[in-house]
Amino acid sequence: MREEYVEYLKSINRLDEAAVQLAKIVNNENFVSQDGKSNHQLWNELSNYYVRSGLFDRARDIYEEAIQTVTTVRDFTQIDAYAQFEELSLSKRMEEIAKLATPTEEDDIDLELRLARFENLMERRLLLLNSVLLRQNPHNVQEWHKR
Repeated sequence: MREEYVEYLKSINRLDEAAVQLAKIVNNENFVSQDGKSNHQLWNELSNYYVRSGLFDRARDIYEEAIQTVTTVRDFTQIDAYAQFEELSLSKRMEEIAKLATPTEEDDIDLELRLARFENLMERRLLLLNSVLLRQNPHNVQEWHKR
């Protein structure tokens, strides 16, 4: 019922309320989609809402939460969407700064922060994948050794 309600809210352009309901759905471990959507797909819908709304910090939070909770390697592809988001954010900011006659120190710091976020995500990729595999099977000795 909630999933239908989310679609209804989207159709009448009440996106903020739809996002709240979608957040409740993705945080409910027992939820089973009537449309056959995976938890990964639902997380992706939620982060897309925040990206389209220009709420980039909230979108980052959603991506981080999603990659910390997915339980299948297939759903781990969420990290690719997250990486694309960070890369796009970085490149757009670089373009904006390049157009400025005299970038400020604040601009440089913002660019450094975006670059650090992207690099950090790429560095954590293997550890995050290992975490997914351990959530699938916490008794996998080989994955514990890799960690």
